[in-house]
This record gives sequence, C-alpha cells and structure tokens, in this order.
Amino acid sequence: MAKGLFGYVNQSALYNRFRPRYPTQLIDFLFPKEKSGDRKVCIDLGCGTGISTRQIAPYFQTIVGIDSSDSQLDIARKSSVGHENIRFLKNDAYNLSNAVLQADLTVNDVSHITIAEAYHWLDFDRFNSHFCQFFPHATLCLLVYSTPSIVLQDSLESLRDNDLSKLESLTEQQLNGINSAWEYTWSSILPYFKCDTQIVNTLFKTLPFEKYFKVESKFDRDISVINLSGLTNYLKTISAYNVMLEETGGKINVAEDLEMQVLQCFKSITDPEDIYFPIL
Repeated sequence: MAKGLFGYVNQSALYNRFRPRYPTQLIDFLFPKEKSGDRKVCIDLGCGTGISTRQIAPYFQTIVGIDSSDSQLDIARKSSVGHENIRFLKNDAYNLSNAVLQADLTVNDVSHITIAEAYHWLDFDRFNSHFCQFFPHATLCLLVYSTPSIVLQDSLESLRDNDLSKLESLTEQQLNGINSAWEYTWSSILPYFKCDTQIVNTLFKTLPFEKYFKVESKFDRDISVINLSGLTNYLKTISAYNVMLEETGGKINVAEDLEMQVLQCFKSITDPEDIYFPIL
C-alpha cells in the first residue's frame, strides 16, 4: 500500500539534501527590493522540507511554511533552526484561511502565497477559488522546474568557468551515453507518477490561469553541474520512484541501473562522486 507522497524511508532527508535550489535571480525577480515595504507575510504552500521557505524568508517579515506531510515538516523544522521569521504548520491547500488564523495572523496580513514544485498536485479549480475568495489582494507565485535533462555538447558554453573545469575530461561520447541512460531511466518511472507530468514539463503554460488571475511569467534556463551520486539520489526523492520500487517489490531499481550504465561510459572512474556532467 502506497505510503503517501513522502512517507518512504529516508525520502524526506534525501529530498532536503538533493532537491535543486531555486536560482537567486528568480527569487529576486519575484520579490524585488524596491517593493520590500509591501511584503509582510508570505505563505509557502507545499513547503516540503523548507527549501523554498528558507530561500524566500529574507524577503519577508514572516513566512509560514505549510505542508500536509509530517515527515517533510519534521525535516523542515530541524533544518530551519535559527531562522527567526519562519514557522511551519500542518494543513492542506484548501483551508489556508484557517491556517493563517492558527498562525495568529489575518488574511489581510498575507501579501504573497508561494507554491514551489507543488501546484501540480492540487485540484486547480478548488484551490484557485479558495485563493480568490480569501486572498484577493495577495500575489500567487508558482515556482516549477521541468524534468531534468542532460545538457549536450553544443550548450556547454553557457556554463560558468568553475563548472567547466569539472568537465574538462568529459567526451561527447560519454555525454551522449549519460544522456541515453538518463532518458531510459526517466521513461521507466513515468508510469508511476500520480500527477500529470505534462503540465509540469510545459511549466504550467497550458493551464487557464487567466480565468482567475492576472498572469506574469518568467522562464529561466538554469544550467548547473551535478555528479552521478547527486543525480541518483535526486531520483530517490521522487515519489514515483518509490512507488515503482514498492509495486515491483524492488525488482526494478532504476537508480542502481542508471549508476551502472553511466559507470560503463568511463573506464578509469569508478566512484559516482567523481563523475560530473551538466544538467538543465
């Protein structure tokens, strides 16, 4: 029986360590310094382990992270010690007005509601209606990244010099091998997702937001460098991966398969920590 989105052993701890952080330039775009006086309270809905909550916290007087997962909130609280303006509450997406009262605030105190990599799990119409009814003066900020993809040779010029130094010995053949292994891995776990992944991969562009909101969007290509260990551990944070393990009795383990396939592309390197490649 499935254990919920984040109820698998070590999943939340891996999530907190290996999920991507959001680009600083994107956070600055959402919360420009010249408008800081208008920002008092932010609700970070679907906060998970508090990755986005901690990144956004410096831009607000108070930020309240809300999630429905006990394991995610436990890690969030432990990882946010010292952040005096952060608090975390267990609640769902459709009772935010009650959560605000629970935090000794009013709905008028809330200037922003952020949802980072979680909006696709919601009943869109139900949440949007709740937001418009109780937070008509607030700004809704949705942060999402598409399926990670391996960056091939012709895009490497966009990487920073310090990242390029890690890739000096990477050949085009090796890069193509890593890409093929990753594409096979991702296609293997796709059937186990419990949400519409196409909505995520199109960065929500197909959703009828205009029905509810005035929309402003920003798209950033954020290319970074990751090692093989980081990528396989990222896989283990994904609920679909854990559902696949559970439903197949562990007979299909794409994280282990990915590591083995990529290592075969290298003759002299045997440690997953030492194999770096660019990812978008």
